[in-house]
Amino acid sequence: MKRLTLILLCWKVLSGQDSTYFVTDTYFYPLQDAQELTVSLDVKLGQLKLNPNQASRAIAGSIYYNPGQTRTQVDYSTRGRTGQLSVELVSAALDSNEDLKVDIKMTGFKVESLNTPYYNELDFALPRAVPSRYKLNFGMGDADLDFTGLAVRSLLLDCGMSDVDLVVGEPNTVPCDSVVLKSGLGDLRSEGLGYLQAKTVRLDVGLGSATIDMRGHTRSSTTIDADVGLGGLHLVLPTHSNIDVEVSTFLSSVDMSGLVQSGDNH
Repeated sequence: MKRLTLILLCWKVLSGQDSTYFVTDTYFYPLQDAQELTVSLDVKLGQLKLNPNQASRAIAGSIYYNPGQTRTQVDYSTRGRTGQLSVELVSAALDSNEDLKVDIKMTGFKVESLNTPYYNELDFALPRAVPSRYKLNFGMGDADLDFTGLAVRSLLLDCGMSDVDLVVGEPNTVPCDSVVLKSGLGDLRSEGLGYLQAKTVRLDVGLGSATIDMRGHTRSSTTIDADVGLGGLHLVLPTHSNIDVEVSTFLSSVDMSGLVQSGDNH
């Protein structure tokens, strides 16, 4: 009954909207004297591409959206020597109908079932030369994140119900304090996450699945703390690396490749 209610609500919301009017907003921010950068992205519904910028000290981006159905707020400011980029997208389908939000959470409704006019597409290129802290929050959709060449101080990624691909193709150039990855109902796939050389890695997998590839790791030691609900976790560990893994599970599937036990630790 809940699923039927959700479909009817979606049709009611979508059928009365104009799906033909889309615009593209473009952004360019030179970082000038900024020594560090914080990046905060909050995307409730849509597709995101994040890549390293060829201009090593600049941010470039674009957002393709229906302004009648999506609110955008993009801001860049500085505080001392720290630049601050904030990007927020909210779609009317998720912002104006509380019943719709509740039913989505209860049934695990996928974003592909929501048609235009709630289609949003974001594409941002971020600076290579500026050490950065990332806080990325997704609702429903998908994201393609390439951190190759970016200087990552920390990463907090909440995938929500989105499908996310995360790639790191070369060693991080700055110390990384922590990586926190949360996957709700979607699929999270990472490749070369070990290249970030994080001191601690926190994994939180709900009803979806996560493939975490730690190859590329060269730190003296890293601690991985994983909490897996009803979903599945596939953890790929490099050989000849000192990585401590602690996993808490509840009716879930956990597969670890490359794991070698030493005493009571893994």
